[in-house]
Amino acid sequence: MLFPLGCGRNARAVPDPPPPFTIQAAHLHDYAWRDRDRNGQPDNLKPADERDALLQGILAAAPDTLVLRGLGSETAFLHLQKSLHEKGHEMPHAHYIHGPTVYAGIGILTSTPPLEIQSLSNLRFTVRGRSHQPLAGGVKIKTPDNLELWIWNAELSDPSVAYERRRNEARLLTQALRPLVLDGQQILLSLHSREDPDSPMLRMIRDAGLQRVTPTDDHGDSWTHRDPNGFTYRMDQWIFATEALRAQIETARVLDSPEIRLAGPFRHQVLTLGPPAPEEISGLEDENR
Repeated sequence: MLFPLGCGRNARAVPDPPPPFTIQAAHLHDYAWRDRDRNGQPDNLKPADERDALLQGILAAAPDTLVLRGLGSETAFLHLQKSLHEKGHEMPHAHYIHGPTVYAGIGILTSTPPLEIQSLSNLRFTVRGRSHQPLAGGVKIKTPDNLELWIWNAELSDPSVAYERRRNEARLLTQALRPLVLDGQQILLSLHSREDPDSPMLRMIRDAGLQRVTPTDDHGDSWTHRDPNGFTYRMDQWIFATEALRAQIETARVLDSPEIRLAGPFRHQVLTLGPPAPEEISGLEDENR
């Protein structure tokens, strides 16, 4: 539906705003921990009932972009993409970020083609004589309202790992993000980390120009992981965004449902982005005064 703006010969029609853009972050709890047989086909995937529950949890949000961790290999990643396709949810553009082993990658699925792709998996650093690499990467996409948006996916090592390794992972991640922030680009970072909120690693991310976004469930809780017995709850999935992007977030939710609980111990996070402030419309109104 189009609505006239102004009157007379200068009247213009303003189209309906595009629908909200939805981003879902999901840690899959070992979708496939050993998933390639001798023919290269998926093997040893999650049990069928857990896979079906996971798909239901994703389809309920119907995301435009899906940020995935706990995948397994690229074969498992593509298996999940195909499974969503068979359920009628098209996410044709797949970006897999290789980890230190073939079974330790992360990924991003999008409904729109990427404008640009970055991966940090080719970087290396040495700690105590051993070589390590960061696990992070991002895709730049354009949303229906023409916002050019970087979506980054990353994991930091567990706090039980040597401090120097964790610091280097965070340092390389922020070194990649800071130039984008300084260039005025909009960034959403979805991060798996068991660091404390005030840890030096998470402070590096904030110092690079990103602010924390805190999705909550219907009870106002933000925890993302529970132990198998449900006694311990932890915040280990984090979202950070540039200031301008945070202003466009209409909703930030933690999804909790019987299906998601069956699929694993991690809850999903879902953001919906609305259109930017109507600066152009204001300008049109000024022209018609």
